[in-house]
Amino acid sequence: MVYQWKEARRIKANPNEAAKVMNDLAERDALTAENLIEVSKPEDAPLHNDFEWDNNIAADEYRKVQARRIISALVVVPDEYIKTSEPVRAYFKIEETGNAYSQLTAIIESPTKKELLLKTALRELDAFEKKYQTLEELTNVFKAIDEVKKLTA
Repeated sequence: MVYQWKEARRIKANPNEAAKVMNDLAERDALTAENLIEVSKPEDAPLHNDFEWDNNIAADEYRKVQARRIISALVVVPDEYIKTSEPVRAYFKIEETGNAYSQLTAIIESPTKKELLLKTALRELDAFEKKYQTLEELTNVFKAIDEVKKLTA
C-alpha cells in the first residue's frame, strides 16, 4: 500500500514510514496515542520531529486542546430562538474568520457567518462521506448528503 497525509496536515514524516510504524504497533501491541508517542521518542524515529518534545511548549499546547474541548462542550438548550429538539453547540469556530469562536446566536443573525458555517458543515459532510464510504449501510445517508449539496449549490 502507498500512504499519504490528508490535505492541509502539517506532518513532516514520510507517510509510508509512518504507516510502517503504526502497522507494527497495531500488529504487535496496540496502536494508541500513548504507544505512538513512546516509539517516537528516539530522535531517529520517523515521527519524532512531528511531536513537540519541549515540555513547556507541549503543556501550553495541551491547555489549548483542553480549552477547545471546553468551548465545544458548551451547548444551548432549545428555546423559541434555537428551534431544535436537542441541545446544540453554543459556539462554533468558523475557519474563514480565524481562530475565534462565534456564538451560535450571532451566527444565525449574520447571513455572512451563517453562510460560512454552512460551508464548514458541508466540508465536514464531505469528510464524513470519505471516511465511511466503504459502509454500504450508510448509502441512504450519502444520498441525503448529496441532496443537501444540490440544494445549497
